[in-house]
Amino acid sequence: MAFRDESPYRVRAFSDDPAGDPIDTERDCRLHECVDFYAQPELAHLSANRGNDVIRQFESIGSYVHTTEELLVGAKLAWRNHARCVGRKHWRTLELIDARDAVTADELAQACWEHVRMATNGGALQSVITVGPPPLPAGREFRILSPQLIRYAGYRNADSSITGDPAHVDITEVCLRLGWKEWHAVPAVVNMDLDEL
Repeated sequence: MAFRDESPYRVRAFSDDPAGDPIDTERDCRLHECVDFYAQPELAHLSANRGNDVIRQFESIGSYVHTTEELLVGAKLAWRNHARCVGRKHWRTLELIDARDAVTADELAQACWEHVRMATNGGALQSVITVGPPPLPAGREFRILSPQLIRYAGYRNADSSITGDPAHVDITEVCLRLGWKEWHAVPAVVNMDLDEL
């Protein structure tokens, strides 16, 4: 197998074709995206060992875990490169809350409220991204059912008219079933298993 010369990381180019044309599989594409990510100037300060370790792990099991710094750099680059986002000029100021170690819905909800505190920043708005845990073994994963952390409630009246925000009638009804008392802002709903609501 050939090695790519344009990267400081030793990556085998996947090819079963004697002509050397790469086989275009999802795994191969993800591996090359990984190599390209570690070749970004924003990660140039990392040792080549980190990139090689990641590539070995990816080749072995098909995935790897970002460090918090790598996660932040990836989020910043994704925001910078999103052509339709009007706020992307602020990509360098993005802050990260790494909540990947949350193991309960309450811990993830606390990370969400920390997100609101950091983002509102005493009135001087700050760009923040919060990253929660990946799916757990057996496919269990956290869900934030609320479309946004702070939204206005919507109530279905007896005559089928709506009071408040019509876009949030369903989540308001879920919150009421969970024991929430009527108010203007709908609480964020975070859970582990949808069937436990």
